[in-house]
Amino acid sequence: MNKAAIIYIFLLLGLFYLPVSAVADRGVVRVRISEGQELELYKRRSYALLIGVSDYDTGWNDLTQVPKELDQVGRMLARQGFAITRVDNPNDEELVRALRDFKNKYGFDEKNRLLFFFSGHGYTRDNGKGYLVPRNAPDPRKNERWFLRKAFPMSSILSIARAIEVRHALFLFDSCFSGTVFQARNLPAIPSYITRLVSRKVRQFITAGSAGEHVPAKSTFVPAFVDGISYGNADLNGDGYVTGMELGLYLQNEVPRYVSQTPQFGKIKDYKLSRGDFVFVLRSGVEKLSLEQEKQLPTMETRQPSEQWIKQKVQKSAKAQDSLMGFVEIIFWNTVQSNNSADMYRIYLERYPSGHFAPLASVMVEQLKPKTGNITKKHDVDFGSYHTLIIGNNKYKYLSPLKNAQRDAEELSNLLEGEYGFKVIRLSDATRGEIITELGRFRRTLKNSDNLLIYYAGHGWLDESADEGYWLPIDAAKDNDTNWISNNKITNKLKTISAKHVLVVSDSCYSGKFARGVEKITLDGEQGFFGRMARKKARTVMTSGGLEPVLDGGGKRGLSVFAAAFIDALKEADDVVDTTTLFAGIRNKVILNSDQTPEYSNIRKADHNGGDFLFVRQ
Repeated sequence: MNKAAIIYIFLLLGLFYLPVSAVADRGVVRVRISEGQELELYKRRSYALLIGVSDYDTGWNDLTQVPKELDQVGRMLARQGFAITRVDNPNDEELVRALRDFKNKYGFDEKNRLLFFFSGHGYTRDNGKGYLVPRNAPDPRKNERWFLRKAFPMSSILSIARAIEVRHALFLFDSCFSGTVFQARNLPAIPSYITRLVSRKVRQFITAGSAGEHVPAKSTFVPAFVDGISYGNADLNGDGYVTGMELGLYLQNEVPRYVSQTPQFGKIKDYKLSRGDFVFVLRSGVEKLSLEQEKQLPTMETRQPSEQWIKQKVQKSAKAQDSLMGFVEIIFWNTVQSNNSADMYRIYLERYPSGHFAPLASVMVEQLKPKTGNITKKHDVDFGSYHTLIIGNNKYKYLSPLKNAQRDAEELSNLLEGEYGFKVIRLSDATRGEIITELGRFRRTLKNSDNLLIYYAGHGWLDESADEGYWLPIDAAKDNDTNWISNNKITNKLKTISAKHVLVVSDSCYSGKFARGVEKITLDGEQGFFGRMARKKARTVMTSGGLEPVLDGGGKRGLSVFAAAFIDALKEADDVVDTTTLFAGIRNKVILNSDQTPEYSNIRKADHNGGDFLFVRQ
């Protein structure tokens, strides 16, 4: 082959800009980018957390192949230079702890690379929210409220993705979900070569299937993933690397050939965390190269490819072009799913009446038809009127000041008043007398059909010798309990209030004393739940921690970790939600982001009668 022919083929395929090497040293991964320069992607180590659930306690089919499949993934990732952490068959608490510990240990060094892999059942509710199913979560079709207490929401995965500071993180789930956790991208049919943009931060997600699809006992997603990296099958443009985008495209095209699953992929819905791309190196892996080997690596300027190498590139490019229309359909399908409307699924069926996704599109058209009725019609139940006392104490006279209590109180006040129709009384830097006065006023004004939420953000104290917990108003002194407000004092005040439902939310140190020595609240799955809860008297308490100090700050938007989780849970809640269900998501988020463990129970000796506080959007 003459020189002119070689140059022509290089121009045709863009091979003058192919990356030609990747080297690693003590965890450092370097790639050659299209501009001809060497780029260090991962300067420290690569870490992978593998979680598999194969043996379920109740309500779910066992997935007996999961341990062997995790072995395959682990071996492949180890060859890629990842240090592996593996967790088998976790219950809900073990799952939360594993994710929290992995995040805290490896997630805050920007030079690390992280990969999360979960294999097990997934579940998507009618509202589009997805969940990981731990070993002890029940079947949501039989007891959805208890399932929500045990399952791990994908929204908490997003919290982890935003909290970590590493450059690149890839989350893979051999489970089926809707695509609500990520945004589909407008992707080229054949991915472009590595550029400097790849080094920007990214949080990428790949799931084995979409909502409603069945996860087979023996996975096709796992061997396709392993082969895609081990044998370079996912290297769609033949440049020696597999990016997260290439891997998603490859799996979405490959897996449906063998099973009725269509993997979904995309990046987090956050521009600053979606500009880069995860990279696997194929040619040299991540084994350390000797100095002599590094010297022998060809550069862009000196490399003279053989005729056989050029023929391979031409054949690979031709094969990619043959797959162009298939990728175009996939890209169009991603757009349809991200819109998730019946009209878009109809448009897909018109363009691809015999397309690969046509059966699923037909099902989605039926599912998205307007429903004639709603299982829970909130106006069929008399929920009563809603009142709240919100206390935020920052400026203490005799104790150290707090920074965020008033900010927490203000944001919660605005949410409850604006979206839930509460009549709000907010106290900033309240004294003991002001708090007691407001509690007494509720005794005179509230009726037995009303609902009262009391929220306290400020200092708290535990007197171990007296076995009593206290709120500390701004006029409380450290060594003088005259102005302290004991848990018993609050409980006695609640007894005198006629409101049907009273919920106390305490974001203060040692507030768990409120919930000690009582049964934790559990719920059944019978129909008519909200009606029964609305009729029964409730005196309940939610605390930001147990018998330990809690954080003043650390959460999003300058809030405390607990306040941010509580407010976000209310923002994401259904039109009607019981506090037990709400608490499940709050607890997971707080545990993931702090050393606190929130608690929720009925209040001791406060005349609780089996109800639960209900939040109702207006």
